[in-house]
This record gives sequence, structure tokens and C-alpha cells, in this order.
Amino acid sequence: MKKQFLFLAGSAILLASCGNNATDNQGQTKAQMDSTINAEVAAKEAAMKASNDSMIAAQAKIQADSIENAKNMAAAKGNGKTKGRSTTKTTTTTTTVTPPPPPSNPKDARFNETTSKKVDQAAHDKKADRFK
Repeated sequence: MKKQFLFLAGSAILLASCGNNATDNQGQTKAQMDSTINAEVAAKEAAMKASNDSMIAAQAKIQADSIENAKNMAAAKGNGKTKGRSTTKTTTTTTTVTPPPPPSNPKDARFNETTSKKVDQAAHDKKADRFK
């Protein structure tokens, strides 16, 4: 009887200690939670936008540098004489492409009658005599 009483008392104490747990969000209203979430989202969007803008600026700088390098190389190639004016030279080249020959299959001769077979007549007669 004493064990049952202690068991019931212990379980009652455990249940009473788990009773009313207050959470952090109970003091906030829905509007306050929404504004907090919106502020966090806006901060993350601003960080992503800044990151994307820096990547775009870096790509634009790389492209501008390559264009300037190409202009410098063209100016160096022309010894600086073509600076400010452009010249165009047109050339026409005609090339004829011949298709490669079809691949030859060495096993075709076994099944097609187009090739002449070299048969040892003596061996052929000897085999024919065995199966008579």
C-alpha cells in the first residue's frame, strides 16, 4: 500500500511540474511576429542583392578589360596606323570537302558471293569423300 501511494505521489509531482510552460512567443501578437519575419526576409534579400550586384559588376569589368585588350592588340598589330579609322578586307575561300570512304568490313567476304574464294580442291574433295 505504501508503494502505491509513493508511486501515485511521484507521478502527481511529475505531472504538476510539466504543467504550464511559457514560451517566448506568447507575449507577441501575430502582427509583431509578421513584422519580425518581414524584417529578416528584407535583410536576407538585401544581402543577396548586394552579392548579385558585385558578381555582375565583376563580370562587366572582365568583359570591358577583354574588349580593351583586343583593341590594344589590334592597334599594336597595325602599328597604331589604324587608330581612329577602320578598314575592312574581304577574302573568299572555297573548300571542297570529300566524304570519307565507307569502312570496309573484313567479314563481308564470308557471307557475300561477290568475292572469289580460294579453295584447295584436294582438301575439298577429301572432306566430301568422308561424308559420302
